Amino acid sequence: MFELWNAGKRRGGMDRAGRTHVGLVCAIATLAMLAMPGCIQSDAADALALAPNAVLEIAVVRVDPARRAELPAIQAAVRREISAWPGFVAWRSFVSTSEPDLIADVLIWESARDAEATAELARKSAACQAYFALMRKEVLFHHFKELL
Repeated sequence: MFELWNAGKRRGGMDRAGRTHVGLVCAIATLAMLAMPGCIQSDAADALALAPNAVLEIAVVRVDPARRAELPAIQAAVRREISAWPGFVAWRSFVSTSEPDLIADVLIWESARDAEATAELARKSAACQAYFALMRKEVLFHHFKELL
């Protein structure tokens, strides 16, 4: 986990003023908590421990500040929909403590194939399209598997 963070810093995990991207830090910390058995008590931690091919999806985005108030309702609609998608395990969403338009979503999928298949489902989903419409800029989007 720490090597991932250090690599992120070297590749631009800091802005021009030398501040870290809070959303990226939050997402990586969540990765660490989910990956450490016993660190947190949740279905997500249990599922990750039981699924050796589990994939973490991290998306850090900036949302339109003028539409920020719409975020909870739209996320709830997306959550209802994607929770029924094949391979879905869990989703946690975080907001930066210093930049309220910076959001970090961390999802767990049972496999890389499940994670990748969601792209087509999301394109066809009205709820996902409404969520994407709130986003101004993608800061980070990637799938991660456990480093063994």
